[in-house]
Amino acid sequence: MPSTTILLKIGILVVSFIIGIGFFYVTNQADKQTKKQQIDKFLSYTINFILFIWAAKIIVHISIFIEDPFAVLAYPSDSKSVYIASVFIVAQIIYHKYRKDLQVNELVTTLIPVFLATSFLYEFLQLIKVGGNHTLPNFLVVTVLLLLYIGLQDKWLHERLASLIVVLYSVAHIVFNIVFGYTVVYEYMLHPLYFIIIIIGTLVLLLKKRITN
Repeated sequence: MPSTTILLKIGILVVSFIIGIGFFYVTNQADKQTKKQQIDKFLSYTINFILFIWAAKIIVHISIFIEDPFAVLAYPSDSKSVYIASVFIVAQIIYHKYRKDLQVNELVTTLIPVFLATSFLYEFLQLIKVGGNHTLPNFLVVTVLLLLYIGLQDKWLHERLASLIVVLYSVAHIVFNIVFGYTVVYEYMLHPLYFIIIIIGTLVLLLKKRITN
């Protein structure tokens, strides 16, 4: 039954995300108040990103939305929605950085452990549920990066470690696209150019930080 399948996927993602938040809270060395503030801010942007995906779905299917607004709800969001939502969330982060003095490095260093732990559990549960070559490569990459994070989090600057993981994760998905002809993140089939842009953006931020220091 399709509705049951969708609910199961959402349930797996929600449980994985909660575990990811818990992983960050347990492994982060900051005091409780600081961790709570970081999680609250991260959750705020996560919710915004989800809302942006829904808004992007309306933009992608604008002709259907005009004819029947509720019909759009039946359409699953796709990679185009992710691309548009990514532009929106980056624009919001840039705006908040210059208008509200948002600490982007702090946001990213919260994102990385949550994302890795969430992805690890999500891919593990997907591997058990569906199995096959579709899930195993993602699971292996996330496992290696999670172990790398755990091993280096007390030895490297968090910003540098986060940048390394972002670049390695993006490169892995570019390789997946070359080898398998596609790459998938949370059921979204994303173009390698998406990851190339992420790599370029990460390297530019690193270079900018080095120059300003």
